[in-house]
Amino acid sequence: MLLYLDQKFQFFVLHNVFCWQHKETKYALINEIYLQIGRKNGKTFLSPLIMIIGLIISDNFSQPYSGAKTRQLAGLIFKEMNDTLAVSPKIDKFFKRTKTYIKCLRTESTFSVVSSEANNSNGTRPQMFLLDEVAVQTDFSLWDALKYGQLSVRNPLSISISTAYTVEG
Repeated sequence: MLLYLDQKFQFFVLHNVFCWQHKETKYALINEIYLQIGRKNGKTFLSPLIMIIGLIISDNFSQPYSGAKTRQLAGLIFKEMNDTLAVSPKIDKFFKRTKTYIKCLRTESTFSVVSSEANNSNGTRPQMFLLDEVAVQTDFSLWDALKYGQLSVRNPLSISISTAYTVEG
């Protein structure tokens, strides 16, 4: 499979997120990531790709999430994952896509969306989560709930991404 990455930094990010491991445990060396990426520089492509790869290599029955301040913003990663899988039939056959979740048939892991406004992140146990547009978050209760949910998870990964711009208060 040929994977074309428009920006070299995208390959750098994917390599650092998924390819560095402890020799003995095989756990990831990097488990918390913050990406600040300028507008129109590939964040929309990179974020869903991270989640798709994460679903494929995650532990069985894991619960990856994407989240944001609003449900609409949180749903952007979900939509982009759906779109990416829809145009990738060789990969899509390993996934079940519905209106509310994306399930990897290989690992039985189910990806869904959470948001600050819905307050639906308590009780989650995410092996991996991606928070979008963290620069506009007014409180970090969503981050805290997801991060605390990872305390009993083997090999957790948390990713925060944001557009690189000045936010006026």
